[in-house]
Amino acid sequence: MITNLKYFKWFLLISGILFILVGCITLFNPISQLATLGFSLAIAWLIGGIVDVIEFFTIDNPFRSKLYLINAILNIIFSLLLLSGGYTTFTLLLPTLVAYWLILISIFQLVSSILLNIENFLKSSFFWYALIGLIVGVFLLYHPLFTGLIVSLTITFSFIQQGIHAITRFLSLSKIV
Repeated sequence: MITNLKYFKWFLLISGILFILVGCITLFNPISQLATLGFSLAIAWLIGGIVDVIEFFTIDNPFRSKLYLINAILNIIFSLLLLSGGYTTFTLLLPTLVAYWLILISIFQLVSSILLNIENFLKSSFFWYALIGLIVGVFLLYHPLFTGLIVSLTITFSFIQQGIHAITRFLSLSKIV
């Protein structure tokens, strides 16, 4: 058991250093990070849209909503727009597309919460989450560079925080083993 901890603590040190290194690299080059994130989101949206279309046609007819299908098709279209653009598309269009996507999704959720005749829909968390999403989407639409910066910095500092945490665990294990 102690032998395993000896090897494990060195893994913590190496991974901590790598996390901090990646965090510093992304701190000084946020555009490439935003492009990578945009590509990942585009792939996720494409897969999610395809799954939503398949789900729409497999659920029972009384539970089908045309808004759900429209939402799935819009996800596929947005993802294909992002994937067809290239490197600069991800960095320039991603924050704006995320804002439009959030606004459309929120509008569909608001309409769905009202159409589902949820008893007193104003007390429904579904309605309030959609309303908050709509407000955030409008804010992001008018501040796309701020959106990109916040996303990029959040990921960067998450890497650095994970690295510090791993090195701290290495140091605490070094005292034990």
